Amino acid sequence: MNKLLSILVFISITCISAVCACATVPDTPVVSTEPEQTVITGHDASETKVAQQGQGVTLEYFNARTYTVKRTFSIINGDAMVNVIRVWLPSIKDWESQKIISPQTASLLPTSCQVDSVTGTSEDFWEFKNKPARNSSLSFTQLYTVKVFQVKLNPEDPVTVEYNRSNPEYAMYTRAGKLIEADNQAIINLAAKLAGKESNPHRKARLYYEYVNSHMNYQEIDGLGGALFAFGNGYGECGDYAAFFVALCRASGIPARPVVGRWALPENGSYHVWAEFYLQDVGWVPVDPSFGPKNNVDTFGNLDNKLITFNKAYSISLIPKPQWISPSADLMQTYYWEFWCSSGDPKSVTVDLSYECYAAK
Repeated sequence: MNKLLSILVFISITCISAVCACATVPDTPVVSTEPEQTVITGHDASETKVAQQGQGVTLEYFNARTYTVKRTFSIINGDAMVNVIRVWLPSIKDWESQKIISPQTASLLPTSCQVDSVTGTSEDFWEFKNKPARNSSLSFTQLYTVKVFQVKLNPEDPVTVEYNRSNPEYAMYTRAGKLIEADNQAIINLAAKLAGKESNPHRKARLYYEYVNSHMNYQEIDGLGGALFAFGNGYGECGDYAAFFVALCRASGIPARPVVGRWALPENGSYHVWAEFYLQDVGWVPVDPSFGPKNNVDTFGNLDNKLITFNKAYSISLIPKPQWISPSADLMQTYYWEFWCSSGDPKSVTVDLSYECYAAK
């Protein structure tokens, strides 16, 4: 995703991009472009980690790359009396194909680090009171060292086993939700039509992957449209491709989830969203439906080591709960913020988020 989404609330009816405690008007999205400061990474091809799973099927984690990720958030105050500013950022944490190999360091520790109990998403939260002062700025950095593995499913057409439908996680990852409208009758019908008589969840997921990739055209939109938007319009960004694929899987009883993160290498872009589906006794299989047969590449069960993962869900609760913006983030990929100023020009308060990614020493 090449666009930032800062959710702000108007301080008055004059439509200024700030937040005021006394305002009761609707949330308004503001879209801007973020600077990219990413350079090439190091590569450690010697390390291999293989997860051997049932019936001769493996998810192989190999060809690890190590990245040092530096994230800088800045707040610039031109001419406002700022009372409080709150900032939420996605944490970078361990996932199946990603390991934090040294503790996070920060120039300014978060006020709190919380985990969404439903999605497992980690969030870093800062609250600043009475700063930055007029005509001044405030910034902080976070530094992570992350090892990212390439992932490949072997064999490419595995024998599968029945899902354990009594597992609560099965229900969680097959249910419909905001942006993943798996209960929409049109999506249910499409999933059934594409699958036909096929019952193997791996083969069904590939049919959905190929359909989404061929049906969709990549086009930047404001925010995240979701599965139904992608289906109806035939275009969208990577997050919409992922939502559509996940919804088709869930409508067919296949556990699936979006994966939100960013590219490490500048030639590939900046922010990105892909997906995973679950095979019983095997694990979470990566899929990038925005790349596929239409692009002369195959990213079904095959993901490179150039992506850093933030979280694996949409509609994530912001913790602690905001006072003036929506309590839920459709896409926790960049940042969310709110502030209250008692006087001065709230339009003069701006924020910026930048990343650098370079070879770990």
